[in-house]
Amino acid sequence: MNVGMTQTKLIFVGGVTPRSQFQTAISKSKVPLQFAAENFQWSFIFGIEANVGEPMSLISAPFYGSYPKSHRDWYVRGYSFSHAKGASDYSVGYLNLPVIKNIFKFVQLTRQIMKSISGDGPGSVVFVYSANLPYVAAAALAKRKRSDVKLCVIVPDLPEHPGDCSWLYRAYLKWVEAPIFYRIVQSVDAFVTLTDYMSNALGVPPERCVRVEGMFEFAKIVPGSCCQPGGNSGKVILYTGTLDRRYGVVELIEAFKSIEDQDIELWICGGGSAVKDVLREARLDRRLKYLGLRDRSEVLELQRKADLLINPRNNKGTYNKFSFPSKLIEYMASGTPVLGYPLDGVPQEYYMYIHSVEENESLTGAILRVLSIDEEQLRTRASAARKFVLENKGNIVQTRRVLESVLSKGGQECLVRIEGR
Repeated sequence: MNVGMTQTKLIFVGGVTPRSQFQTAISKSKVPLQFAAENFQWSFIFGIEANVGEPMSLISAPFYGSYPKSHRDWYVRGYSFSHAKGASDYSVGYLNLPVIKNIFKFVQLTRQIMKSISGDGPGSVVFVYSANLPYVAAAALAKRKRSDVKLCVIVPDLPEHPGDCSWLYRAYLKWVEAPIFYRIVQSVDAFVTLTDYMSNALGVPPERCVRVEGMFEFAKIVPGSCCQPGGNSGKVILYTGTLDRRYGVVELIEAFKSIEDQDIELWICGGGSAVKDVLREARLDRRLKYLGLRDRSEVLELQRKADLLINPRNNKGTYNKFSFPSKLIEYMASGTPVLGYPLDGVPQEYYMYIHSVEENESLTGAILRVLSIDEEQLRTRASAARKFVLENKGNIVQTRRVLESVLSKGGQECLVRIEGR
């Protein structure tokens, strides 16, 4: 089944870093980059392009931390690049100072979007990744200037539920940017949301939304290419992802410390505000190993070789209704057993394939219970999870749902033509 395109131009607006510049970006950042956001954006881009058979036009204002606390550059330069043969892309420059950078991003993104949609051809489709105000506002202004532009916003997080940041910036988002954002989105044609609860929070009808909780770009993994801690002949529990306290990594360590079996190890891979907690505990318990930040291919290989992958985020906090843990799909794709708490933002279908912390059960108890299950039974369920992700949550399948469920609906005449249905 192929997706045929008219001459409509597809534009992606977000915060991606060109892969040729990624190592440079890592070296200039004083905090871990937003790897989950990078992975989702590139998976979305490559998925759309696989469906339509041609490259999108990318306009980016990279999601870097602010100077001087989180980044070494006070100014992020703009430059042209090409992510694929025939692609014309641009990464905008901006003054990288707290709050002020949003003004620069808005101006530069607006300029580039207007330039990209100019001409006498048919209207463009603009995908915006982010609920950040400058990205959405720039695309919305371009849409006002040219009514035949169709706007689809991918909402990974609501503006009032940011990640790990200061209380002052959190207050700014809640009381300044969020009210403007919610007024602007009323003019958006379609949304890609992570959970079903988001449409109500956005104040838009559910039929304008398509739920894409996550996606996985199936990469080639070279067996044995990953450097691992040696000397372990027992079980390995692995956590990969952002080391943010609200994601439960500290609680995971506390639960692990209650396990007496010396042949069970906990490996933690990633970066974030809780790194100091992890390092402190690793010095006290030889079974706890912090692997630092690893290349994505290494992370995927680690996941494949572990005995149990764990997502320790619990269901406390309203933000769980509007969030889907991106690591869950990646975990399931590895073919390794997965354990986690039931979360409001995770559709029920996932719990057919992953192990859950039961009601009134401790995380320690859940870990020991799952590790005691017959290995063949564990692997059968994990293999079913991988098959489920492969068939239903790959980036080509998920972006096809966006094209079919959003862009082919009414409002404009057959912007995207779906063939062979």
